[in-house]
Amino acid sequence: FLAPLTLYRKVGFFIYQKPDIITLPKPDIITLPLHIKIALAQSKKAYYNQSGKKEMRHLFIWVVFYCLLLASSQITLKSGASQLGGFTIKGLADIFPLLLRIIANPMILLGTLLMASSFLLWVYILSWLKLGLVFPLTAMTYIFVALLSYFFLAEKLSLINYFGIVLVAAGIFFLLYK
Repeated sequence: FLAPLTLYRKVGFFIYQKPDIITLPKPDIITLPLHIKIALAQSKKAYYNQSGKKEMRHLFIWVVFYCLLLASSQITLKSGASQLGGFTIKGLADIFPLLLRIIANPMILLGTLLMASSFLLWVYILSWLKLGLVFPLTAMTYIFVALLSYFFLAEKLSLINYFGIVLVAAGIFFLLYK
């Protein structure tokens, strides 16, 4: 998994070359961590240059799937909550019957299952990508929730809603643009 490289010391700079093995100049005790850090960075760079685009594309697809899964869980939870109707809690005695109604609702159970699945997928995604890169991409969830609620819950979107969707999409585009 580490790409072959050689580091040569030349006037304080390191020059990257691509031979068959990894060789480092003889380090002293002070520069050893620097040598290791540079070797790892260069080998990562060589690895991502070879297959990084393909790997990032697959991970981006997983992020889109996560956003769709999370948006779907919100739609099913809303559908289940609408089936429950309005409710009020006046005391502790009202909580237990309400919990029974919630547990008995299949749409709420499906929404909870989808949300738990999206959590497991999120942990998988975080094990591969940097949080600072992937978390802003989850803004796609806002777009998917708005569109799915329009199509499945018959919620109307105003011009301001469409403008907000376009702004979020533009932000995601600029985040991914290199």
